[in-house]
Amino acid sequence: MRRILAKLSLAAFAFGAGMTWGIIADAAEMGMLKGF
Repeated sequence: MRRILAKLSLAAFAFGAGMTWGIIADAAEMGMLKGF
């Protein structure tokens, strides 16, 4: 049971980090397109 919870928490963390990085990358790309 603990292994499953550990894998789920790790997957959730990786997913959250990926989403955050995607938002940051999108914001940076938008800024570059606007000549920021």
